[in-house]
Amino acid sequence: LDWQLVQRKMLDKAPWCNYTRKFSCADWRYAGTLTLFKKGLRKPERFYYNLDLEDGRHDDNGRVCIAQYSSGLRLANFYAPNNGWNEKSNFASRRDWDRRFLDFVSRCYQEQRPLIIIGDLNVAHADADVTHVEWFREQTGERTGKSWTQTGDKVASSDKGQPGFTQNEQTRFSEVLEKGHLIDTWRGLHPVDTAFEIGDPAWSWRGSEHQTDKYHARGMRIDYCLVSHSMRDRVQESTIIGKGVARKEGFCGSDHSPIFLKLLPDGADSTAPLPPHPTAATTPAVTKSAAVAVSPLSLPHSSAGEDEKGAGASCGGGCAKDGTGVSSKDAGKGTGVTGGNVAVVDLTEDADDVGGEDGEG
Repeated sequence: LDWQLVQRKMLDKAPWCNYTRKFSCADWRYAGTLTLFKKGLRKPERFYYNLDLEDGRHDDNGRVCIAQYSSGLRLANFYAPNNGWNEKSNFASRRDWDRRFLDFVSRCYQEQRPLIIIGDLNVAHADADVTHVEWFREQTGERTGKSWTQTGDKVASSDKGQPGFTQNEQTRFSEVLEKGHLIDTWRGLHPVDTAFEIGDPAWSWRGSEHQTDKYHARGMRIDYCLVSHSMRDRVQESTIIGKGVARKEGFCGSDHSPIFLKLLPDGADSTAPLPPHPTAATTPAVTKSAAVAVSPLSLPHSSAGEDEKGAGASCGGGCAKDGTGVSSKDAGKGTGVTGGNVAVVDLTEDADDVGGEDGEG
């Protein structure tokens, strides 16, 4: 990486020059996380780059970027690993991530720390979160180069299916939401009985526009804005930006769409209140922060901001090789990047400067 070139061609120019950057790099191109803090935003008191908060090392694949504020709020930008097709691919790695993810959210709840998690969590929680339920459930293929082949390996029925849509992944994610007392904000505002067409902004990931791609015209919702139940009354908006079968609208060149979360200042009444308790038809609630926006990209994933005056954040999700751009109120389109997730933290009103040096990774 020619850092001076990146600095000169990208970071020294608008809109990037308006943000302080905190990132965690991967050992190879497919992962990594980046959180962009709008200059003027209140400064987090510390950062973590590992789900084990006592481990001072960065996650091996740069999948974690956590900002902690003096109010107790933790804003987490996560990029979960893909489950893979079998034990030989990535089952063990994904199980380990889910175990550590559960430990992290449980700890935050026990410590009574409000939590916002934004990112590519690589799991479609329910049947309503994919466009073609039976088709995704029956997938057993593995990509080799530019073609798809059968794995030939037998897997348990609970591990069978499209990575991100297996029963075991869904069960583990349900436990994360339950033990972490977290709410899936988009689902809370869009109950499962809401009717969506394939082109609607209801799927954060979509297959290629090319007719030869078996994922063409199929989609999954695997990017999330999760918040603590204690913040549910502050959720004003949770939106998937991208729409359209061809990924032309709002995807910014990636296979993942930006997602947007807006939280009201503490004490304000939400104009789009979430249900008071989780139900079979909805997934409710949220934590303590202000206005937040999120959008996906080919960089790191997740974002959020915290200030009693109101803040905003944008996050980039899952990462296509050709992905570009991170959206936010004034972040605009970015330049092409490979793999990972990006979070943009914006602010609606002036606050203490976030300070700190760029980098940290």
